Order: sequence, then C-alpha cells, then structure tokens
Amino acid sequence: MKRGKLRRISVDGRSYRWNYMYDDMDYSNYPYSYYVFVPEDNQRFKVRVYFTKYEPQMKLDAYLYEGTRCRYQGEQAVMNLCRPFLAAQVIRYVFAHCCQGTDTGEIEIRDGEAILEKLGYSDFYRICYARDFEYSR
Repeated sequence: MKRGKLRRISVDGRSYRWNYMYDDMDYSNYPYSYYVFVPEDNQRFKVRVYFTKYEPQMKLDAYLYEGTRCRYQGEQAVMNLCRPFLAAQVIRYVFAHCCQGTDTGEIEIRDGEAILEKLGYSDFYRICYARDFEYSR
C-alpha cells in the first residue's frame, strides 16, 4: 500500500510536501519504508529517505501503534515516522547535509537509520502499543 497524498509542512521558513510511505507488495525489499520530500518552490526535485529497521504497520492506511521503541538523546522514547515532528527533523538534516534545495531530479538516501542516529535516535526496538510503553516523544 502506498500512501499517496503528500502533506504540507513548513521547516525553517521553507515549505515542503512530504509523506511517510511503503509498498507492502515489494517483497524483495521488505521490510523498508521511506519518506518522500518535495520542496514546494522546486517541485522538480524529490528526495526519498529509506529505512529498514523501522517496520511499518499501516495495513489500514492508519498507524495503529504508537511507534518504535528507541532512545532519543539517551532517554527512552517512542519514534513514529508518521508524525510531522520527526519529518521536520529529517527534512532539516537532509537539506542541510545531503542536498541543495535547488537540485533537480530525484535522490535516494538508502540509510535513513544513519540520519536518525545523527539526530540522536538509537537502539531501535520492536513496534509497541501505547499501553506497552510510556509515550515520551
């Protein structure tokens, strides 16, 4: 299942279209999921950031779980890539370190976990229910 509609977000005064997606019919690459980011002022440029340690659970086009247990800057946290807070963090990092907003075409960043680790996330665990873990992020 692909979640097609791109959402709008503003990060540091710049607008982007984004969404968190995966294709549950792509068995050769499973598990993987990815962000897609498109700057609104340069729609000829698309960035995809892929994740393999973060397993999506979106069978009903709704995120049924709180997210993935992890550590964020040393503290226990629950990471959910569907949330705009985390998307904004990744956008900020990607457009500062991996590409320029004036680029064109499409780039794929295959190691999204490395970006998450640079942002302070580590020790990714299984998907958890809200009742299993106190939500802190």
